[in-house]
Amino acid sequence: MIAKKCLGQNFLQNPHILDQIVNALDLNPGDRILEVGPGPAFLSRKIIPKVTSYFAIEIDHQFQGILESLEKEFTNFHYVIDDFLHVPIRTFSSCNKFVGNLPYHISTPILYRIATQTDIAMLVCMFAIGTAERFLSSHHSPNYSAASVMAQSFFSVEKVMIVPKTQFVPSPKVDSMILRFIRKPVNQQVMIDFSEWVQPLFSFRRKTIMNSLIQCKISKEFAIHILNSCQINLTERVENIPLDKLFELYQKHQNKETE
Repeated sequence: MIAKKCLGQNFLQNPHILDQIVNALDLNPGDRILEVGPGPAFLSRKIIPKVTSYFAIEIDHQFQGILESLEKEFTNFHYVIDDFLHVPIRTFSSCNKFVGNLPYHISTPILYRIATQTDIAMLVCMFAIGTAERFLSSHHSPNYSAASVMAQSFFSVEKVMIVPKTQFVPSPKVDSMILRFIRKPVNQQVMIDFSEWVQPLFSFRRKTIMNSLIQCKISKEFAIHILNSCQINLTERVENIPLDKLFELYQKHQNKETE
């Protein structure tokens, strides 16, 4: 078993921490689990006997033998060797919970795909601690970003635990954090549009919100109008505006667009 740096692989074997992940999933016998990056399947093996079905997607061919053995051992386990970001969505459309230790460089695209293209209700994921803090952070935090807004638009996000880097083989450069995401009862398409609308504003996070809106091709007069309507200070920065106020601002903008 060789950890590949290009794939961001670090293997967690501590049974206590694996049990914490299992507990966070709040498993029921009828659950249908999707896991991305099972690797040597230490976590998978703990969950498979507890659920109706288990679908794993692994990009690294070195684990095919392990996953093939699991498929022979458990009739409810299935896997593919592929890139999750390119597997057809219908392949895992029946899954209701997701678990994975996600490499930092693709964690946001994976979360966004789950949020926008599936109905998965709960995710328990491990991230590099800096990535996790971005998903968890609220306004006034230096970690508050477009990723924070995206994650919290679709999910309630909560911290499960910090995992020290010493618990991995090989040891990464930073600690990790396990987060749990519970899907909110929101209109998925509206949240997709909102997330895409907000993202460029954070590209101008050091500008005032009024100038950020202008940079996004919104006229100065209209920017002033919608900011005043939302009672947002014209000199405020996007990083200091809470999610609900950003969504209100988006709605004011969209209402004008549809008039």
